[in-house]
Amino acid sequence: MTPRVYLDLTAGVGGLPLYWTSGGQVRPVVSRIGNKWGYAGAICRIRGLSWRRPPEVLLLNDADPEIAGLWRCLLDPEIARAAAAMIRGWAGEEPRPLWDRLRARLASGELSPPSVEWCASRMAAEMHAMPGAPNAFNEQALNGPGGVRRPRSVLTLSARTQAVSEWAAARIESTPTPGAVALNARAEEIPVPADARGWLVYADPPYQGTTGYRCEWSRADVLEVARRWADAGASVMISEAEPLDLPGWHHVEITALRTGPKRTFSKQQREFLTLSEPPAWRPPVQRSLFAVGAL
Repeated sequence: MTPRVYLDLTAGVGGLPLYWTSGGQVRPVVSRIGNKWGYAGAICRIRGLSWRRPPEVLLLNDADPEIAGLWRCLLDPEIARAAAAMIRGWAGEEPRPLWDRLRARLASGELSPPSVEWCASRMAAEMHAMPGAPNAFNEQALNGPGGVRRPRSVLTLSARTQAVSEWAAARIESTPTPGAVALNARAEEIPVPADARGWLVYADPPYQGTTGYRCEWSRADVLEVARRWADAGASVMISEAEPLDLPGWHHVEITALRTGPKRTFSKQQREFLTLSEPPAWRPPVQRSLFAVGAL
């Protein structure tokens, strides 16, 4: 059954809901640790989610006030359009002075969400340092006519800034979030309705033994929140580096299903999805070459 309400307790950059509602066509506007974009396709298939059947309501919660503030800006059409226009207005500046200026203004505290200038500054500052951005280290958007790469000597700093600015503005404008609402609360503080049937609740908490989030969330509290929502009738799924101790729940390893860059230096090398309901699909179990040879 298609969920009527989707609640992301740890929305972050929204990798999973953006993938689900766009059919994998729209990426998060910024990149952060914990982004679930690489696993989103597998999670959608395991839970039976399709972009053709989106939820009526998207509740995107994050305990980090900056992330929640960014979502409030992106979900306000007027702020998003104005922020995109402001970023395009910085296109002619050199990247390093621009980045330093924006970071300094953000650090000073004079800007705060949900404002146009805060949104534009936050987005531009992060995108100039974001992997995959057409910046001084990655010139993917600076090809010449017909896809022929221009000589490096022709690639001016202002041209790089112009490419990043257009790239950033376009990603802000392309984020489809119909029916979405931004929340800023700790996951355990969000009230659970008496009847949560028709809800899909997802959490991607800090993984034990790995890099934590700014707002910590203990394993005991994660399990307690998961039980409360499931007891109220919600369908619950949780990402972790290991199966969670929830008797009667279902565990699916999705490590091999990651798309994009693989984890090379991260402590976390495995990925599991724990679900309160049976999965709609399970990936085939792959045997090692040694196991096959022993048959």
